Amino acid sequence: MIKNVVFDIGRVLFDYQPEDVVAALLPNRQDQSFFVDYFHNALIWQKLDAGDVTPEEAARCVSALHEDDVYSDVIEIIENFHLYLPPIEPIVDLYQSLLETHQVYLLTNFQDEPFDRLCNAYPFLEKAAGCVVSAREKWLKPDPQIYQILLQRYGLVAEETLFIDDKSENIDTAVALGI
Repeated sequence: MIKNVVFDIGRVLFDYQPEDVVAALLPNRQDQSFFVDYFHNALIWQKLDAGDVTPEEAARCVSALHEDDVYSDVIEIIENFHLYLPPIEPIVDLYQSLLETHQVYLLTNFQDEPFDRLCNAYPFLEKAAGCVVSAREKWLKPDPQIYQILLQRYGLVAEETLFIDDKSENIDTAVALGI
């Protein structure tokens, strides 16, 4: 019997389209694709999600790849991208209804302070019984360690837990662990 439901954030509870984020935050830049290709869709974004680099280190790294100094643009994205993650209403409605019948948790690859800003913008996230954020744990999905942290920290039985994610490799790891 399922007692616990675990939600991912990006492309599950909130839509995440890097092109839209960059267009909204840097509307006057003609080189928006640079920020998508060399920041959002690059290893440096994963390092931010893993808590392996600071925003300032990421901004210096990305700026070194561009002919102009884009440091402030990268910081702008990091500090405000959460504002351009629209809720996926049917899934948010499911989340809200499951709060009444199950223990609901969050397991997400996300940066530390931006996650706090997202929670401040969308207080329904605070209603989860628990949360594991990759940058705080220094582990990224699909590494089994981050799932073990969730299970152990909250005393969850894997077989009583359902995991909702948009990436098959993340679901595969959960299934391999009995979730």
